[in-house]
Amino acid sequence: MVVCHVDPVVSVYLGCRSNKVLLSYETVQKQLAHHPELPISHYQIVHSALRMGAFHRCNKRPRAAVVLYVDTRQFHTVFRLYVKGTACGREIYLVSLTRINDRVYRKELRKGRRVLRAHR
Repeated sequence: MVVCHVDPVVSVYLGCRSNKVLLSYETVQKQLAHHPELPISHYQIVHSALRMGAFHRCNKRPRAAVVLYVDTRQFHTVFRLYVKGTACGREIYLVSLTRINDRVYRKELRKGRRVLRAHR
């Protein structure tokens, strides 16, 4: 299922020809199992987070990015998303969505990852 389209700069960094971000059934199942504290209603934020969040380079994985999104409108919290491009370069997948607190957010920022696109 397509959840959003990312900027061409981001898709190029992820090594993908497409800018569509997909969410697989397997990922949804994994998320429900590993993050039961995250209500299904929070998945509404994915589109906004991918359109307006800050994309940070994932140092250990060249086809991956961490997205940090400070939501001030709907849930009033910070979200961390993880996206990655497939090895063949055809698709981008949303791999993880979590809520994080301010302490974890500041820790993420201190990691010194290169920003691919700033928070809007």
